[in-house]
Order: sequence, then structure tokens, then C-alpha cells
Amino acid sequence: MIIYSQLIRTLPGEESSGGAIAEIVEQMGYVQIDTINVINRAHHHTLWARYPQYKNGDIYTAQAQDKSVFEYWGHAMSYLPMKDYRFYLPYKQQFNDPCGKWERDRLEKYGHLMQPVLQRIREEGAMATRDFVSETQPYEKTWWNWRPVKVALELLFWQGKIMVAERKSFQKVFDITERVLPDGVDTTMPDEQELGLFLVRRALQAFGLANQKEIVDHLRVAKKNVILNALKQLVADGEVVPLKIVGVNRDLEYYILAEELENIDNLAMPNDQAFILSPFDNFCIQRDRMKTFFNFDYALECYLKPEQRTFGYFALPVFWKDRFVGRLDAKADRKEKTLRIHHLQFEDDFQPDDSFIPTMQNTLDAFMHFQNCQQMEIARITPAPFDRLFLHRA
Repeated sequence: MIIYSQLIRTLPGEESSGGAIAEIVEQMGYVQIDTINVINRAHHHTLWARYPQYKNGDIYTAQAQDKSVFEYWGHAMSYLPMKDYRFYLPYKQQFNDPCGKWERDRLEKYGHLMQPVLQRIREEGAMATRDFVSETQPYEKTWWNWRPVKVALELLFWQGKIMVAERKSFQKVFDITERVLPDGVDTTMPDEQELGLFLVRRALQAFGLANQKEIVDHLRVAKKNVILNALKQLVADGEVVPLKIVGVNRDLEYYILAEELENIDNLAMPNDQAFILSPFDNFCIQRDRMKTFFNFDYALECYLKPEQRTFGYFALPVFWKDRFVGRLDAKADRKEKTLRIHHLQFEDDFQPDDSFIPTMQNTLDAFMHFQNCQQMEIARITPAPFDRLFLHRA
């Protein structure tokens, strides 16, 4: 059920790229945006893993032209289904009177710039930070001390007065909300009960089955009690069914939508496709979940010092059939158009059948082309028996 919900069911049909992107985001609830670009960024990677025809501009087309997705805070900064827009209004509303120290300090210091910035966008049209050339206040160029206009833009964005209309070279271009939203989108404010019910249903649709922590953490736009109260209501109404999963050391309580449980015997079985996944992919972003269901102990090590890393700066999980089988630490050398794989490491207990090597080879080739590279070099493959089975050795 987990594999089906987060991988198999997210593979789109024969729609155009715009329709496929909307379908994937709709099924998963969000696609996380991240800035790390040693390979193609996480949002591109997550979509490509499910839609091999994906081009990096497809998500921007879905955002700016089709307007089937919008950008805001979900699990983190994310692309979200436009049909869900109204359920993010309460989170935006709270930024008018923020409780966090960082937001309060910025609002007090730069709040006077918000109305002039908003008025300029209203009169001149969509603008990026770089379009504001008049800077009057000094700033330190650090992550938490942005220049004043950028802070004003971000505050307006969090409050919902402006939205990201498009991205150009990954840079956000803002416009007033009423010009970004498509005609007919629902903008009614949900109450707490509506919001909680939406978040529980969204999480269970995306996960297949999930525990309380995973449901609460799926989309971080409501208080924990709002979500758990909604979960209790859905269980009482019979729309959600609690399940007890027998574990080695203790039993685990999970939840599933009743209609999914009724159809569980009809699920499509995992195919032979191998997936190279982003560390921010919805399927593996919940690390405890990976450990519980797949016995795969994974950590993203780019935030660690080099001497503290075990698997590499940006090791990518590799999934095949019904398990995680390894990690791939790679970097796209864009100047040389070469995908440099520092280490392709398989699990010690992984015993593949005859179909795995050609399948994995094809996936590596496709991943290379997705990075706009023309050749691939693999510096190291472990354990040793796998080393002789792959091409493209450095």
C-alpha cells in the first residue's frame, strides 16, 4: 500500500506534461522545493522520478501558465495543488500577527516598506527582488539578514498579499495575489474542523497508511490538536480505519482510509522499475518511516563536516521493486557535461535477480540525461561483486 500510494499511483498516464505534473502534485499533496543543485534540484528530481519525460521547465509551466499549482509552505516550501489553495489561508492569516520572534522582528523593522513595495507591484506588474534597484538601508549578506526589500517581499508573500507568479532561473517573480490566482479558485476561509479534516485526508491519500506523527508532519500548516481532533472524528465516522501492525519489539498503530482498505487486494504490484530518488522525495522524506517499513537507515549528510560523512555529500536513495537497495552519491559536472558518481553503494544483504543490472543500468543512463550530461563516470561501486557488473567506470 505504501509503495503503491507514493510511487506506483503517482506515475501519470499519457497526458501532456502540464496535466502529468498537476496529477503528480495532486496525488502526493505537495512537491518540496530545495536549493541544493549538485544535481538537478529536488522538485525537478521528484517529478522526473515519476515522469521520465519531465523537463525542468514543466513545473514552471504548470505554475505560470496552467496555474494548476502554486508555491507556498507545505511540508516545507513546496509546489501545491491549486485546488487546495483555500486550506492555506489560515496559515497566511497568522502572519498578520506573527508569534515567531524572527517574523515579529522583521515586521517591526521592515514593515514600513511593505505597503510601498506592494503598491509598486500593483502599478508596475510582476517583479523580482532585483527589480527594486533603490536600496536605502545597509544590510549584511547572510542567510538571516536579507536586504530590506527582500524581507518586505517575503513578509507580503507569507501574509498572502502577493504570490510567486513564476520563477526565472530559479528566482522568484512576485505579483499581487488576485492577478496570480486563476478564475474560479475557491478562496473561502476554512474553519479549524474543515482544515483538520482536509489535512488528515491529504496525508492518508499520499501515504497510503500513516501513524499520527506522519499525518501531523505531512503538511505543516495547522496545530497538532487540530489535526488529531479531525483524525478522531474520521475514525468515529468510519472514514478512517485504525490498524495495528505487529512489530518486532512493539505493535504500531497506523491509519488508512476505509475505501483504500476495501480495495487493497486490487492494488497494482510493484514493477521492475528502479528509482533514483531525491533525499527530499515524499517517499523517503520521513526517515523513521523508511526505517520502520524498509529497514533502511538513511540520513542526508550534506550538512555534516566531510569527516563525519559515511555515504557522501548528497547520497540518493535507490529503490527497486519493494525495497531500498542502495545509495548513489553523485554530482553533475555541468561544464564537462559529465555525471560523476563518487560512490554507488548497495546494501550488504541485497541479492538481485538477473533483471536488476540491466534495469539499473538503464535507470543510470536516464538519470545522466536528466542531468543534461552526455557521459557518466563511476569512481567506486561497493560491495565488490557489483563492481564488475556496471559500465561507465572511471
